[in-house]
Parts: sequence; C-alpha cells; structure tokens
Amino acid sequence: MRLLGGVAGGVFLVMGDRVHFGASATRETIGRIGSLTFPMSLSEFSRHRPVLAQVLETRAPASAADLEIDARTTQEAREFARAVGFRSNAVVPMLRDGELFTELQGKNRALSESLEQQTATSEILRVISSSPTDVQPVHRGG
Repeated sequence: MRLLGGVAGGVFLVMGDRVHFGASATRETIGRIGSLTFPMSLSEFSRHRPVLAQVLETRAPASAADLEIDARTTQEAREFARAVGFRSNAVVPMLRDGELFTELQGKNRALSESLEQQTATSEILRVISSSPTDVQPVHRGG
C-alpha cells in the first residue's frame, strides 16, 4: 500500500471454484463488507469484480484509475468503492514462476498426500520384511 500511496488493501483467495476474502488492511469497512459478500463463485466474482477477475485470468497486474468512469467497473463495484471511500485500485496477483499462489498450494497439498501414501506403504513393507520368512509351519498345518 505504501508503494502506491494506497489507503487500504485486501487479499482474495481462490480455492477451487470459489473466491474467499482473506484479509484487509487499514479500512475496517472493507473487512466488514468483504466478510458479508464472500465466499462467492468464480463466475459471480467475474461479473461483479471484473478488474480482479481480469487479474485472475491474465495473471498480470491491472488497475482502474477512476472506478466512476472505468468501462470494466460494474455499478455494484462503484457502489462498493463509494461506500468504502476509494475511486481507484491496483490489483496484483501473487505469483511464483508464473503460477497463482493458490495453484501452488494445491500442488503442495497433492505432494503432501502422495508423501503420506508413500510413507504408509513403506511402513507396511517394513513390517512385512521383518516378519518371519519360514513358511514351512504354514504348509504343514501348524
């Protein structure tokens, strides 16, 4: 916020096909309104927050110098901006190697699950390998 001279900031999280309001800074109103309107579907988010949706789609920063005249801004977004007290915004995606942070979280989750499976399989194999290997008593009937 300091870099852009902003008065407020927010973090949105994409989880599956839903957008969640993660956090806000400096404007209590943003947090209150955000917690009331989120989570919402990606399609609804795209309709009501087109500049933010553009960032999700292109993975590139976007801005609106004046939300009152910006063609991408919906009436609902204008009303939200008026209620909170801002006219412009800048949106920057959290990326690493071109991937959205939430995509990375999903990959990390999948890797963790795979590691848990491998660990469980390893433990089973360890128990099997430490079991007695003399099968003669089994074949003789005890």
